[in-house]
Parts: sequence; C-alpha cells; structure tokens
Amino acid sequence: MRKKKTIAAPKRRWGGEVFLDDAAAGKRHAIMRAAARLFRERGYERTRLTDIADALNVSKPSLYYHLGDKEGILIAIQQFGLDQMLDGFDLLVDRGATGAELLRILLTRYGEWTTTEFGVCVITSFNIKISPRGAKSLHSARRLLERKVRALIERGVADRSIRPCNPALAATALFGCLNWMAFWYDRSRARRSAAEISAQFVDYFLSGLNGQETQRTREPGLHNERKVRQRE
Repeated sequence: MRKKKTIAAPKRRWGGEVFLDDAAAGKRHAIMRAAARLFRERGYERTRLTDIADALNVSKPSLYYHLGDKEGILIAIQQFGLDQMLDGFDLLVDRGATGAELLRILLTRYGEWTTTEFGVCVITSFNIKISPRGAKSLHSARRLLERKVRALIERGVADRSIRPCNPALAATALFGCLNWMAFWYDRSRARRSAAEISAQFVDYFLSGLNGQETQRTREPGLHNERKVRQRE
C-alpha cells in the first residue's frame, strides 16, 4: 500500500518576508516588523508611511489596506505584544497560583518583550505626539496591562505571598524598571537573556535586598537548622 505524500504548505513571499501562515496575517506581521525597525532607527516622527512601503517594496495603499496609517501600525504593534504577553495567562490565574507567582510570570514576559524589536519601538515612542484617538488606543492597552499587574499585587497581598503595599505605586516601580531595559539592553552583547534579567528584577522586588532576608532566602535549610539547635 502506497503512502500518501505529505504536501508541504506553500511558502508565501511578500515585502521581503517569507511565511507559511495565513496570507493576511503574514502581511500584517511583515508591515509591523518593517515599521518597528524604522521607528527604532529614525524615530516615529521622522518615519513616513512612504518609508515603510519602500522598505517592503510595496505600495502605500497596501499598508492602508492591512493596518491603516502610521498610527494604526504603531497601535497594531503594541496590541500584538499585549496579546503575546496575555496568551494563556487567564488559565494560569484560574489554576490557583499565588499573586507573587503570577506576577513573576507576567512581568518576566513583559521584560522580555521590552527588548524585542516591537517592544523597543513601542516603549521609545511613549511620548510621541499623535491624534487623540490614537493616543486613547495606546493608553487603553497600557492601562489594561497595568490593571492586570495591580490585580496580581492585590491578590498577592491577600494570599500573603506579597507584603502589604500600595499596588499602584508598586506597579509603577516595576514598569519603570522593566521599561528601561528597552533603552540599555543589547541582545548581541548580553550575557544573560532578557527573560533571565526580568525574572531577577522581579525577584529583587519581591524578596528585597535586605541582607538577613536574602541570607534566609538563599539558605533556608541552614537557617532552619540553626533554629533547631537554638531550641535544643
């Protein structure tokens, strides 16, 4: 009996990008990649829609058809990153993990994203001047993530995995720390991955830098052994 031949999915090429998935999705991703690269290199204000079209060797109407104008592309880049970070996260929340555990997972994802081409593009464009409608869309996505983080901190305080604190202030401190990675982290020269550094930052935040507490955290067995000896 002859085996059926497996037909490979046809490769699609558009704007210098090769992809196997849905044509429309692949084209949108190609536009976002080209735009993110140009926004990072030239700045959002100095990049024209024509520059993005030229980088892909396509027409401006093609860009409008898939993602709209320059603002629409920037908003799509941010939304894409948000979708990646929150992918499957609600399932983790429902499994009963502590607030601290969930906070570590989400912010590690976020810190890693800030160093990607898309993340650097979005974060370095925080203070750009765009239309009120565009600004509302960008701020809406950021506020959603901020609310998620605040809710996790509140959850951690409730389950005692995080000590009592001001959730809004704590979230601001964490985002400020991780956002800065977009400006200084260099993937080509880094000895640690962005995810490792992000996780370490969150760990510093959750455990603190107090010498005695750090010693107890690093050597729980030794600490407990000393307690037993003292009782004896």
